[in-house]
Amino acid sequence: MGRDDVLLPLGRGLLLLAALAACQPVARPASAPRAAGLTADGGGLQPVGTPLRIDFGRAQAGAVVSVTRLLGRPPARVVPVPGCGTEAVWSEGLTMTFAADGFRGWRIEGGGLTAGTLSVGGPEAPAPAGVVVEAENGRVSRLSAGRTCG
Repeated sequence: MGRDDVLLPLGRGLLLLAALAACQPVARPASAPRAAGLTADGGGLQPVGTPLRIDFGRAQAGAVVSVTRLLGRPPARVVPVPGCGTEAVWSEGLTMTFAADGFRGWRIEGGGLTAGTLSVGGPEAPAPAGVVVEAENGRVSRLSAGRTCG
């Protein structure tokens, strides 16, 4: 048996092994979780894709943490409003109002958040129960529910 008789099958075997290794699935990095998003209604905020809610009366700390997780960023500012309470304001256009007894109201003044089928900048339409719609020239300019400071 010559040298080529040993190396040739060995080379073919290594080539086959390399080809099979190339066919194995490659582990891909997990994608970052996406913010589930929110829709607003007359009783508070509804995270998309879950029956859990952020209802009026919920404690400020828990409500802000939940909305931060859903929107993917903390509020741009949290400010006391004399005679009213505290407001947490997100760059998406959502403002949540809190009093000593918890979450009291919300308003949307921009961004991609919705109340039912309504969104700021979209056409004026009937509002879900408990939602106040402000419109200019047939377009929604502001949505709110509950007690807000602004």
